[in-house]
Amino acid sequence: PRQGAQQSYARGFMASSLAPALAAIFTNPVEVGKVRQQLDKQPASLVATLRHVWQSHGLAGLQAGLQISVLREASKSFFRIGCFTPILDQLHDAAQGPAPLYKRK
Repeated sequence: PRQGAQQSYARGFMASSLAPALAAIFTNPVEVGKVRQQLDKQPASLVATLRHVWQSHGLAGLQAGLQISVLREASKSFFRIGCFTPILDQLHDAAQGPAPLYKRK
C-alpha cells in the first residue's frame, strides 16, 4: 500500500486499541464488583459490594486486575477492528467505489 494508506492503517490500529483500553479503566470497577459478588457466599448488591471494596482497599481495590483487562481489550480490538480496513482494501479496489455489503461482512 502507498504511504498514506499505511499511516491511515496505523491510526486505525491505534484507535481500535486505545478506545477499548480506555473504556476498561472505567468499567473495571464494575467487573471487580461482579467477581466479588460471585465469590461471596451471600452476595450483597453491586453498589454495596463496590462500597465495601472502596472502604477496604480504596482505588487500588476497585482497579484490581486493571493491567490485564486493558491488555485484553486492546489486543482483542487491535485485531478484530484494526484489521478490517486493510483486509477490505485487499478484497476491493477503492477506485471502483465503495465496497458492496457482501465484502464488508
